[in-house]
Amino acid sequence: MEIFGVVELFFIALGSIATAILAITVRQLGISLKTLRFQAMNNVYDNINKDIKKDLDTIFSWAEKDKEPECILGKTGRESKRIQNNRDILRFVSIAFNKIGYSVFKDFISIDYIQEEIGGHVLKSFIVIKPYLKYERERIENKNQPWNMRRYYLMIVIACENYFKQRNPSYIENAYKKFGSRLMKEEFNSGIPLVPVEWLSNDITKWLRKNNFVK
Repeated sequence: MEIFGVVELFFIALGSIATAILAITVRQLGISLKTLRFQAMNNVYDNINKDIKKDLDTIFSWAEKDKEPECILGKTGRESKRIQNNRDILRFVSIAFNKIGYSVFKDFISIDYIQEEIGGHVLKSFIVIKPYLKYERERIENKNQPWNMRRYYLMIVIACENYFKQRNPSYIENAYKKFGSRLMKEEFNSGIPLVPVEWLSNDITKWLRKNNFVK
């Protein structure tokens, strides 16, 4: 009987130790996840304020001078050094925002954080970049199909637009007036949506519906 009592106590103690280790592991994992999220949020700021600021300013200058996409990005088959450099600038900036969108899509970063902290940057950037990105996208993808290129960028644009529509509708109108090209201002006045629904792929539409950004 004593032997069985010792064995029973041993397994009880072992179970207690295992539970304590699991609790510590879960707590450490929680801290690690918070650290990763914090690092991810810092990376968002670095992307906008350091990595792409110069190139984003260049794209803003294109819109301010009302330069047509064809002038900036050239026609198919024309691969001058200037045009290739412009395409690289557009690619680098749009990829940076797309990575942010992908991080949101995968739940690495909260969409609330994006809306509240950099929602204005997301919205203004797309108002400026849309004509050039659309032109470049149609050069390499079927324009009659949903976007594959930069689809996560489109996702956070819609989420941020929704945020300002609910909290400060005039912000959107002022952003078009201040940062939009002639074409973008015409689209706004005509009621053309910033991101047409036909541009959205199924996975993006599903995410937007899940989060109540589209019906």
